[in-house]
Amino acid sequence: MDVGAIEIRLLETFEAILRHRSVTAAADALGLTQPAVSQALARLRRCLGDPLFVRTPQGMEPTARGAEIAGPVATMLALARERLGRPASFEPAQAERTFAVFASDAGTAVFAPRVVQRLARAAPGIRLRMLLVARGRFPDALASGEADLAFGAFPALGAGFYQQRLYDDDYVCVARRGAVREPLTLARFLAARHVVVTAEGTGHAHAAVERQLAKVLAPGRLAVRVPSFLAALPVVAQSDCLLTVPRRVALGLGSKRLRLLAPPLALPRFEVRQYWHERGHADPANRWFRALVAALFGAA
Repeated sequence: MDVGAIEIRLLETFEAILRHRSVTAAADALGLTQPAVSQALARLRRCLGDPLFVRTPQGMEPTARGAEIAGPVATMLALARERLGRPASFEPAQAERTFAVFASDAGTAVFAPRVVQRLARAAPGIRLRMLLVARGRFPDALASGEADLAFGAFPALGAGFYQQRLYDDDYVCVARRGAVREPLTLARFLAARHVVVTAEGTGHAHAAVERQLAKVLAPGRLAVRVPSFLAALPVVAQSDCLLTVPRRVALGLGSKRLRLLAPPLALPRFEVRQYWHERGHADPANRWFRALVAALFGAA
């Protein structure tokens, strides 16, 4: 038994699985991905030389060894939280600092206006720096402390990252008024020329929609590929092209010249979340900022 290798985070994983009887539910409670919780459980099993939990029809049940250590683990965690916990000392109204946030261009357009407006009232000395998501760039920046948060839909960030669901979004089609006959049938969709936003390589969920469009649209129907939603909307406003875009982006960036149409094919809904690294998880300033973002966008 390698007791020296046991970290507080591993004990918190044990506690969460014991309480929820599910790795998935424990991951949600801890704000971690399911693979991260599974990896933590595997490390704890190796350290203690016991499976600790077994799968049953009722969920993850503790082994005899797991049940034996449940009490001591609860005691150790309570002591650690009492002795090592520190009260939040961040005073946003007096603070002078910058929060750096990764997002796509569309995510920035959704995120920044509301956050800047709230900061002006609650924390006038705090500044916001938006960073554009780039290939393989932002996970390392979160881990190094260069950035505080990421905002958007990024399916897999791996171990060491926390996440919180904010809201669900779906896709709509956008066209210049009068450019497309309604209703937008599948035949009209396939016959139209399209503007396609390229997200491949960013890790963003939109890449799946881009691949789906590439499968159903003939090459001659792809009028132009652009690297951002901000670049796509002016093209649509001045042409007869269609654009497939998240609803919130269309509502936030559209103009009166554009019309929202229901897409005639099944496109996936997606969850917008905020993501952060464990290095900033307990930081009072980071915790305050995450709470502000959750209050502005959570379940909205």
